[in-house]
Amino acid sequence: MQPILKAFFDLCRFRLGPQDLPASIILLYFSILLSLVTSLAALSISGVPVASYMLGDLLDLLLAGTLLYFALRLTGGGPRFVQSFTALAGCDALLQLLSLPALLLLSTAEPGQSLHDLGVLLLIGLLGWSLAVAAHILRHAFEVRFGFGLLIAILYFILISGLTAKLLGGP
Repeated sequence: MQPILKAFFDLCRFRLGPQDLPASIILLYFSILLSLVTSLAALSISGVPVASYMLGDLLDLLLAGTLLYFALRLTGGGPRFVQSFTALAGCDALLQLLSLPALLLLSTAEPGQSLHDLGVLLLIGLLGWSLAVAAHILRHAFEVRFGFGLLIAILYFILISGLTAKLLGGP
């Protein structure tokens, strides 16, 4: 267990690529479960209705996995799906875990207070780091330059967020 968590940590620090993870369906399911558990923790700290947002997280993972699967199949990288999606889900879980202190600051401090503002800044920083990590994983998955991986990650984020909002009846 510890070597896998270290591998996710090293992925988030750009020291490993998704190809360095084992191509294991069990590890993929574990990563997805870990992502959902950390998301549940983040939602409970945020004080939002957990049931509807958990459905959104499940839908996010389903859409992300589906898009990644078909994009890799279309580009000839189909065999890299398990490792790439494992890396995305595992790193998402780790970064969500790191967001818990910032969410705690947001839930306890009033808007405009320095602790609240610090929480906002931390979350913005984590969003940027999350996009960079996704770009790192996707550049390896699609064998492209980092800049193109970042473009894919940003488009991927916008598309998944938009689709989830539409499917759940959001704005």
